[in-house]
Amino acid sequence: GMWCTSPVGNRGVFHQLGGSVDSSSSRTLRSANRAPSAAAATERAPAASNLRMASTLQPRPHRTVRNVTNAARVANPVFDQLRQLPASTWLRAIPVALIAAVLIGVPSDLIDTPIFGRPVEIRPIDYAILAVTSLLIGLIFAIRVPEGAGEKEETRTVWGGFVSFLAVGCPVCNQAVVALVGTSGALSWWAPVQPLVGLAAIAILLWALRKRLATYQLQSCPLPTAAAG
Repeated sequence: GMWCTSPVGNRGVFHQLGGSVDSSSSRTLRSANRAPSAAAATERAPAASNLRMASTLQPRPHRTVRNVTNAARVANPVFDQLRQLPASTWLRAIPVALIAAVLIGVPSDLIDTPIFGRPVEIRPIDYAILAVTSLLIGLIFAIRVPEGAGEKEETRTVWGGFVSFLAVGCPVCNQAVVALVGTSGALSWWAPVQPLVGLAAIAILLWALRKRLATYQLQSCPLPTAAAG
């Protein structure tokens, strides 16, 4: 190609026409090319940190699945044990549940009789609490365990029945409540709390049922004892 001379001081620098640029121009171009990439990296850094923060704040599905699985494992043994109960146990539970319903429902006037009455209207939830607690009481007493092994469960069951009676009873007929807070207090304070008392009664009876089932399973499948040496 053609060459030309350009004076720089006392020396000449030769450039080939249509050829490459000098070293200083190359460095300038390389620094200009690196500048956008550095700016882009600076812009990408906050975005990456935001993505990492968002990923930590988002709920992890596997944790939710693990919690649900653990809850199911706790509940499944109780239902499995109930399914394994013989039919005779369920048959015994029916009359006991009916007796419990009469003992709770007649004094609270949920079962209408000429003996008792109540000035306060019955709520639908009262019948639901009566049905659930009566069924649990009947089932607990129907499960047979060795004599003396289920005394604690029977005591809890009696207390659960008493708490159930408080939950479904007439709020102004409870002389203890009326003596403490008066008739107006019984209607404005005690009556709204009674459904929660019913839930407490159900919780007590469920706990007693679980313990009763554990005692029954221990009786049915006793632990192996070491042979005498």
